[in-house]
Amino acid sequence: RILSILTYYHPHWTGLTTIARRITEGLAARGHAMTVLTTRHDRALPEIEEVRGVRVVRLNPLLFVSRGAIVPVLPSRAWALAADHDLVHLHTPFPESFVVAAICRRQRRPLLMTHYGDLVMPAGAFNRVIERAVVASMTAAARTAGRVTTLSADYAAASAFLRPFAGKLDAIPPPVESPLPQMTEVAAWRRALGLSGRRQDGPGEGVE
Repeated sequence: RILSILTYYHPHWTGLTTIARRITEGLAARGHAMTVLTTRHDRALPEIEEVRGVRVVRLNPLLFVSRGAIVPVLPSRAWALAADHDLVHLHTPFPESFVVAAICRRQRRPLLMTHYGDLVMPAGAFNRVIERAVVASMTAAARTAGRVTTLSADYAAASAFLRPFAGKLDAIPPPVESPLPQMTEVAAWRRALGLSGRRQDGPGEGVE
């Protein structure tokens, strides 16, 4: 039973949410009981629903600050859900990371943290305050986490945030969905390019 926590989830679209969704749905397909705790960024979305075998719990934010959300009920809901799960998977950047870390420590739940990118806010005194506060929050979570993962070895080596946690850091490439070619679409594309009837020797060898 795995609880995945992040600010935005499907149908909100970013690279982070896309990768998190593939990880979560992939684990569900392998038989794990998966729950996602996230914000209800669109009031048209249900507060609780099941999406491709994943239970999605959305919390109503009080307000949004930059790309973060102020969610007063997060601590209580995260506490209740963590108690019913065997592992907490935190996707960062996540402003309330220290809250998740504190819950995992109190409940003795293992914490896995996947870090997608260092937080760099635009210029301005207010943004600097937000940046430092969120980085401090994520640092607390990284210290608590049993393992920290990121998406590439290059990023792991270059990230100033991740450098102190090199001893428990793993670089795991993101899951990629590779659907089978749709031959009718391939044929239509060849016609559109004027390649119908022309021979192709093999994959990667080009068209004669």
